[in-house]
Amino acid sequence: MACDGDDPWDSHPAGVPGECWSAEQKEAFVIFLSRDPVLGELVRFAYGFTEDLGLAGVVVQDKIGDAWLYLPSYNPERYKGRGCPLRNWVFMMVAREAVRRASELGKHPRLVDEPPAEVDPAPVGDLWSEDDPFIARLRPPYREALALRHRDGLTPEVAAERSAYRPRSRGKKKLSEEEQKVRLYQALKVRLCRAVQEYRRLIKAAVMRHAAALPRVLEEALVMVLLDELSIEEAARRSAHRPCTERAMWERRKRGYEELVRIILESEDHEDA
Repeated sequence: MACDGDDPWDSHPAGVPGECWSAEQKEAFVIFLSRDPVLGELVRFAYGFTEDLGLAGVVVQDKIGDAWLYLPSYNPERYKGRGCPLRNWVFMMVAREAVRRASELGKHPRLVDEPPAEVDPAPVGDLWSEDDPFIARLRPPYREALALRHRDGLTPEVAAERSAYRPRSRGKKKLSEEEQKVRLYQALKVRLCRAVQEYRRLIKAAVMRHAAALPRVLEEALVMVLLDELSIEEAARRSAHRPCTERAMWERRKRGYEELVRIILESEDHEDA
């Protein structure tokens, strides 16, 4: 589902899963969130929960940073209402974070009820699968970061405190408890970003190695979307296998990825035997 009419959110591919967005589309979207009038709208929305303008601004800036990291989990098919699914996804992230931050400071924010059908829940669980061979290949610190956030569903702050990995001390200055928490939080976010980057690198390497074993139509989809990082719209337009709608290209990429994982798991079983 796309946004309606002249809504500025309609300048982004709201009807396409975030995992299929190109790097240029992701960058444009984060810039879009960082500028008025959208930035002001998000801060005013967060203020309705926090009743603290400074805290509302911090919440929004934090969630704008998370938008890039968690865009792969965005799925417009979860939405059943008539509103813009992308807008609902962002505003629900802000609402949940605003309520959590306000509660930690002893404030009494208005509570967020269970979201209606068109509103996306917190983006947790979409980047984790016990059977995913690419996650199994990640370095332990990166794998742990993804597990804490996406398998266990912990907030970044709680995940940072529970992590077995600690940033190295800098100098002899003794940090306060709050400063230590900030350093742990920042270190976890760095590991999450690097985990996603490494995850994508592993997928690209697998596509280059195994895509030729796939049917041509699936091979084409994986190469254009995962290697060339074309948007679903552009990949559908360039496809040599006609006709090809955006929906068809998305389905080809999904089936191609599933087949790629199957080939990798079968090859590992063969090697173990």
